[in-house]
Amino acid sequence: MKACLSFWVVVALSIPTGAAEFDEAKIDALAAKSLKDFHAPGMAIAIVKDDKVLLAKGYGLRDVAGKQPVTADTLFAIASCSKAFTSASVAALVDDKAMKWDDPIRAHLPWFALADPLADREVTVRDALCHRTGLSRHDVLWFNSPFGREELLRRVAHLPATTSFRSTWEYNNIMFVAAGAAAGQANHSTWEQLVQKRLFDKLGMRTACFRVADAEKLDHARPHRMTDVRVIESFRWDPLDHVGPAGSINANVNEMALWLRMQLAEGKLGEVKILSPAVVREMHTPQMVVRNEGYFSIFFPPDVTDHLSYGLGWFVADYRGQKIVAHGGTLEGFRAQTVLVPRYKLGVIVFTNLGGCRLPEAMTKNLLDMLLKLGERGWNGFYTTTDRVLFQLELNKVEARRKEQKADTKPSLKLARYAGEYTATGYGDATVMLADDTLTLTWNGFPLKLTHFHFDTFSYPSPYRGWSDNRVTFALDGEGKVKGLTLVGKEFKKR
Repeated sequence: MKACLSFWVVVALSIPTGAAEFDEAKIDALAAKSLKDFHAPGMAIAIVKDDKVLLAKGYGLRDVAGKQPVTADTLFAIASCSKAFTSASVAALVDDKAMKWDDPIRAHLPWFALADPLADREVTVRDALCHRTGLSRHDVLWFNSPFGREELLRRVAHLPATTSFRSTWEYNNIMFVAAGAAAGQANHSTWEQLVQKRLFDKLGMRTACFRVADAEKLDHARPHRMTDVRVIESFRWDPLDHVGPAGSINANVNEMALWLRMQLAEGKLGEVKILSPAVVREMHTPQMVVRNEGYFSIFFPPDVTDHLSYGLGWFVADYRGQKIVAHGGTLEGFRAQTVLVPRYKLGVIVFTNLGGCRLPEAMTKNLLDMLLKLGERGWNGFYTTTDRVLFQLELNKVEARRKEQKADTKPSLKLARYAGEYTATGYGDATVMLADDTLTLTWNGFPLKLTHFHFDTFSYPSPYRGWSDNRVTFALDGEGKVKGLTLVGKEFKKR
């Protein structure tokens, strides 16, 4: 009896008894320190507990070039936090019996195809929503591309699988576009119309929108880049209309608090039923195990997360002994993080208008530690160090490429002979032109000014942070004529 009693005492002491007394001043101080630690212009936070909004507040500036403050009504790009809205839009149709999680995608998009024969025959909406189709990311295919949504999805048929179907979790934005497009068709509308009617309107999210042009008409944050130690000026907010279901939603924390409340109440907002408890539980249920290593271990450090999986539009994990349902968002100039702790009816969301930093991860973990009485872990220090390490790794790659450069070489041919049209299946056309003794390669909307690197390899300024290899290599045939080029790891043949 004594041993049994001791066991239950230990268990009782290890489980939080509930939220700590809410201390807004302490959160304000933490927010101010975090903005300074991460050199971020601005941030917005929402906290929901027991169906009540404890906090919805802005901090810092919308734009470093101006003096307008971030408020709880300031719109941010929520990036991949949009994926949960896509899975919820499918869930609404599942409730209506207009769609099933395991419907073949081709039941709604008859023209959709995948290169792998097994995946092509079997791929379902569920497969797309939990990243198990066998396709790797191919993000450079959609980023800034001129392709419309259907054209982008048709190109997927030409992309080779990187793993076998349903064997491995591989994050893929384009497949979320497919799921959203399928849901729009099943509703005899578009993904945007479906999300607007079934989610935004019912939740009362009156300013949430899909297009940058619409966001810029309202109170909105500007995107910012950073270097190692300082913020650079804001820059143009790139539209994402063609990949909407993967990450195009813009929203503020006042309205996202409504979204958190609905998720934690298993589909209800007050007395308004938006989704059934069954479909909400399905979205929050693990579908695919995620190996907690590499890039994603930054967001779910193994010393506080033992299990990591993916549901439908959500990561499902444990954090310091508590089950969490979470998702982050990353776009050029914006970061976002949403975390639900279903057991305690607790939800936290953090937005920032600075790309390339882990402020939302640090802030959400700091807030969970505070609200669940888990003890401080110093997440700001952990993630600012992580950011510096990742930035240095990027610099190391640049330096490694520089060291590969062979001195005193020149192109095999006159520059004019490299000009022409090139094409790659799935990746479309690239055009190389010569003007004023300079080659320019245009692909996917990017005009890339080429500088001789060595031999028949040229380099160009990377269009965005994360475009890892900024070189293009021309290939010659046996007669010394240009037969193709390699760009972003893909072989383009000369027409």
